[in-house]
Amino acid sequence: MKVIKNILFAGLCLIAFGAAVVISFLLSVQLTNQRHLAPIQVDWDDTVGYVLSDLSYGEGELNTYDLYVPANLPQGQPCSLILLIHGGGFTGGDKSEGIHWCRYFASKGILSASINYTLLTGDGIDGLPLQYQEVGQAVEAIYEKARALGFTITEMATTGGSAGGTLALMYAYNQPKDAPIPVKFVFEEVGPCTFNPEGWGNTTDEEKVAFITMMSGQSITAEMVASGEAQQVVDAISPVSYVSESTVPTLLAYGLKDNVVPPNLRYFLLEKLEEYNVPYTYIEFPNSGHGMLNDPDKTAEYVEKVTEYLERYFENN
Repeated sequence: MKVIKNILFAGLCLIAFGAAVVISFLLSVQLTNQRHLAPIQVDWDDTVGYVLSDLSYGEGELNTYDLYVPANLPQGQPCSLILLIHGGGFTGGDKSEGIHWCRYFASKGILSASINYTLLTGDGIDGLPLQYQEVGQAVEAIYEKARALGFTITEMATTGGSAGGTLALMYAYNQPKDAPIPVKFVFEEVGPCTFNPEGWGNTTDEEKVAFITMMSGQSITAEMVASGEAQQVVDAISPVSYVSESTVPTLLAYGLKDNVVPPNLRYFLLEKLEEYNVPYTYIEFPNSGHGMLNDPDKTAEYVEKVTEYLERYFENN
């Protein structure tokens, strides 16, 4: 009965988190189109590129992706890939959110893909490990599809915002050894880097149990929290745990007025990147919340840094 209670509580927490992200998104739609995306707006037509939509990478209902192919991408030569992962509190969102970035990359002659993935429901099943796994499955499918089109992908970067930022970090920091495409760098906005309960304001045992259960998909107990066993579960699903000397260069952006993802979480990652001398760039949005909308100068800086990373770390450009 107690386990069921914890799962129900976890589900309510997850729904609340997802709702906060969705509300933040809805409130920002008009501003987004006007200024947040201005630096990457592209007049899209077949002279820039084309899109292969709703391609499948697995058996799940949401195991689909859109592939954006630059019009001038030569066949038979090595090319790069940027994988975009949408946000939505791990419970919502859609690959269509990546349309502007993907069009922008196509205008730069870079292949890109925006993926969907199975969303969390808060029922204590699956959790983040399934989403992490599906990102890897998507990469494999994209690699094979590109080969079928005559393109050989030899390098890639991952990117995303919010939940998508977390998934982008995790794949970049914990890439499977048999992955078909090496990750050269990662860039993300407002992605949680850790699911340590205290960092999210969960202080009681009940809150910790519910939070870790919600994010991991495992049935956590108060005894596991007390013994430290639950911390191992937290570490396994937190990108910051995988930072090492071999971690790829990282571009990060966070808003100081974020009321969805605690801004203090960024310090966990920044300290780790410093500890292991990982090349990174951190851009702070002082006036922005989770939508990153109130600092247009910082948005322009972020886009400039993305372009700089493309030129510095991709060999095919």
